[in-house]
Amino acid sequence: MVNINITKMSSKGQIVIPNEMRREFKEGEEFVIIKNGKQLILKSVKDFDNNLKEDLIFAKRTEEAWKRYEKGEFKSMDSKEFLKKLKTWWLILIVEYANSFEREVKKIKHQEFKLKVKKQIVKIIENPETGKPMRFDRKGTREVYISPYRLS
Repeated sequence: MVNINITKMSSKGQIVIPNEMRREFKEGEEFVIIKNGKQLILKSVKDFDNNLKEDLIFAKRTEEAWKRYEKGEFKSMDSKEFLKKLKTWWLILIVEYANSFEREVKKIKHQEFKLKVKKQIVKIIENPETGKPMRFDRKGTREVYISPYRLS
């Protein structure tokens, strides 16, 4: 059954959902709001699957980045310079975890296996898209399995 009511927007942009319409919702519950022309659609986030929520957050960040790009806030560079910067970034990222990981690799007694692990690390540095894409809370990362280690 459709429930229709009238509400108004405050000077801060807040809209009160009438009491009889919000009974099934909890305080602090998140909503997705969609603007289509002059129409606003409000939908509870819990009605969406988890990936959609992440996708909406990503879409909003992308839109904000695009606006910054249009304002001229991005630095322009050719592909070679970009790849050089990217490799530097990857090396910094790896060094951040190198101390603890390096200790673990040094503990490996089997030299052939140690070499295999080091070769995989080089492959990951050269191609960050190497490995199996992860899902759920590890979405956006990849993993390479070399029993008994998982490199991600």
